[in-house]
Amino acid sequence: MTRLALRGLAARKLRTSLTVIAVLLGVTMIAGTFVLTDTIQKAFDDIFTSQTKGADVVVTGKTAVKTDFAQPRPLDEALLAKIKQIPDVRQVAGQINDTAAVVGKDGKIVKTGGAPTIAATYMPPPFKAVRISTGRAPAGPDEIALDAGTADKENFTVGDEVTVATAQPKRKFKLVGLASLGNATSFGGATVVIFDLKTAQQLFEKPGRVDFAYVAGKSGVSPDALKRQIASILPPTAQVRTASEEADKLGEDIRQGLSFLTTGLLAFAFIAVLVGAFLIFNTFSITVAQRARELALLRTLGATRRQVLTSVMLEALTIGVIGSVVGILAGLGFAKAINALFKALGIDLPTTSLVLETRTVIVCLLVGTLVTLAGALAPAVRATRVAPVEALREASAPTRGRLARLTPWLAGLLVLIGAGLVVAGLLAKGGDTSTKLLGAAGGAVVLILGIAMLSPRVVGPAARVAAWPIERFTKLTGRLARENATRQPGRTAVTSAALMIGLALVVFVTIFANGLRSSISDLIDRTLAGDIAVLHDDGFSPIPAAVGPTVETALTRARRAASEIRV
Repeated sequence: MTRLALRGLAARKLRTSLTVIAVLLGVTMIAGTFVLTDTIQKAFDDIFTSQTKGADVVVTGKTAVKTDFAQPRPLDEALLAKIKQIPDVRQVAGQINDTAAVVGKDGKIVKTGGAPTIAATYMPPPFKAVRISTGRAPAGPDEIALDAGTADKENFTVGDEVTVATAQPKRKFKLVGLASLGNATSFGGATVVIFDLKTAQQLFEKPGRVDFAYVAGKSGVSPDALKRQIASILPPTAQVRTASEEADKLGEDIRQGLSFLTTGLLAFAFIAVLVGAFLIFNTFSITVAQRARELALLRTLGATRRQVLTSVMLEALTIGVIGSVVGILAGLGFAKAINALFKALGIDLPTTSLVLETRTVIVCLLVGTLVTLAGALAPAVRATRVAPVEALREASAPTRGRLARLTPWLAGLLVLIGAGLVVAGLLAKGGDTSTKLLGAAGGAVVLILGIAMLSPRVVGPAARVAAWPIERFTKLTGRLARENATRQPGRTAVTSAALMIGLALVVFVTIFANGLRSSISDLIDRTLAGDIAVLHDDGFSPIPAAVGPTVETALTRARRAASEIRV
């Protein structure tokens, strides 16, 4: 039976290839999603690990109020001097971490696609948070270093003058070096400006204070032991972590941010898998119907129902495995394509070489294979009902199952359950939002399955309505089309279901996007009640205080000019 199944697939190359593609598309999106997010996460992990490289522990201030955008309190340099006196401490370095704006050669602020422009300070060895790849580190009030990605994008070279705006009015600095961090090809779209510590303290109005303290211990001292010693002298407003703990914390924050991207891409992948399941079911249904005489002949020659079932399921297993393997390979290309799309939209996420985790391979193989087997199960069971006598008939079709009369009742139950889950998920109060959305999504799947099972009963009336205008102009062609559509209503319904899901997705995305755009527009209209609004180019970074008087003066002149025109 195994050889028979493989020969059957080889004999129907086109149909086998198209069925493999139905499996491949969904698996490709799943594999691409995991590969892309794992690659981005590894890049961020590499950046955060590099950021703490050379340090054993990191000291930071505690936030006054715990919010998503709360910044820790600055640390007094006196505390760094106190830490330096601990016998097991080899070196201590403070770092300023703030925001700035870089002006390109065209006189406009460098676009970052929503990512911040980070202002940081250079720390000498043994600390390796920032590595100067070209030139040297800044060492004066008029010198800076830029990340290599921004310098390349804006055509800056070492020795150029670069205009930077900080908490002080914008001014020109000499570019003396290009910086890199880890092995990532970018900083996630962010621009990084490097100053020396004294210059940063003056520019960001933090005299005698730092945002972070990086501590390196002496040889033989464990990070945990050093952490305990430092914790014993810290004030209540400060905290200490080992370098690995600090990198893990920063990585966890990124993982939470990436969960939204992963969920969104996997949702589309799941829809592709669902559509593929319908196509697989339809393909195997057609195959079983066309092979009725062949299957009956096998039964006549002594094949049991179990052997017939095994033969069809082996075909499905082969298609599922091939589609899954090819889908995993195609997922690598899909990940690169999605990343290229993000870059085209101005969202330059950091990446390294593509990461293919074992989890990705296992999940893709299981999803692709199990969905294919599930889609082929009903047609395979139907194949076992082909009686040996069917081999003597010119035209035959598999007989209806004994439980076929229960199908409408089961479909109605699925519709009710699915609708209930959708309503409960959307209207439920309290609880986790992700759980409610997951429940609503599960209900939508159950609802679609129920509608698909009921749809054969409406194929006849729907076909008459759809074919009516065609029959008026082409009587014979329209009639043949209608009769062909209603000859196998189940097959027609399953084919239409795949199209229905695709159209439903397009309509949902369109309505959701328009609703979201309208809600945001209304919120902005209610929030911005003044005459003008001044925002940073990235939408959230602070604006220099000197901007206020300038804007007020310009607004007063504009009002005076407008009043003179009216007079």
